[in-house]
Amino acid sequence: MNRTSFAIHLAVCIVTGLLGWWLTGVNWLAAAFWCSAALVFNGMIADIEDSEPAGFDYSDGEAERLAYVQAIKSISLVFFLASVGFVLQF
Repeated sequence: MNRTSFAIHLAVCIVTGLLGWWLTGVNWLAAAFWCSAALVFNGMIADIEDSEPAGFDYSDGEAERLAYVQAIKSISLVFFLASVGFVLQF
């Protein structure tokens, strides 16, 4: 992830967390972690879809294999981010 993508990701998560805190009273940092987990999960799904046949990044199955390896890493990150949010909230 380059710096621009990271900065946008961080800004979206912080704004979403603050909005969640303002509207519902949920811990803003927990909501920011949950938002980050959702964005990573969405990116993982998009990466897998793009690597399948007729997808944007398909190249004789190699990209598909790499997408599934990346998905395993992304799932662990999603669970970590969601868990940190859960601990902060409760």
